[in-house]
Amino acid sequence: LSNTIDNARASGIQWVIVGMHKNCITAGTKTCEIGPDLLNLLLNKKVDLILQGHDHVYERSKQLNCASVGSYNPACVVDDGADGIYNKGAGTVLVISGVFGQSFYNINSLDTEAGYFAAWMGNNLNPTNGFVQYQVNATEISAQFVRSAGGTYSDSFRIVETFASCVDNDLDSYNVTGSSCGTVDCNDTNSGIYPGAGEVCD
Repeated sequence: LSNTIDNARASGIQWVIVGMHKNCITAGTKTCEIGPDLLNLLLNKKVDLILQGHDHVYERSKQLNCASVGSYNPACVVDDGADGIYNKGAGTVLVISGVFGQSFYNINSLDTEAGYFAAWMGNNLNPTNGFVQYQVNATEISAQFVRSAGGTYSDSFRIVETFASCVDNDLDSYNVTGSSCGTVDCNDTNSGIYPGAGEVCD
């Protein structure tokens, strides 16, 4: 999985989105069923977005660069998500959406992992059936909770590309940033090493 993420970025794939059914951190009822190692790998790699279900609630996380299962570590929060806008590459946003048709579970705002989340909804907090609609282009992922029945809950957020972060230390026109900045330079301290460069023999 680690190599797949690295290869996707090296090939210029703009967004890394990982989907799975089960959870690890949540303010709902579930426990870390995927295991902390998988969650930590995805957070360490700063995948843009993790999509999950399983817990019959809706939760949107803050932007994270780490997480401690069973406790809240405020140092893991890169962006609190209060304005619904996250910068691409700073960390990972996690969405749990399990409220389309099954019965709801409660949200526990006192849960030790609740601090990782910016927005939530469940059986005890405006229960609203619905799904999340995503729109993806080269510079932005936008998401909107779409109500289908029940309450009046709404939520939306965006992950946006920032263009001021392209780094080319050796000035060979390839960079270490990737994404919209172009193909990743595997060695940005040597201008003779770059994607597609011919082998130099001594």
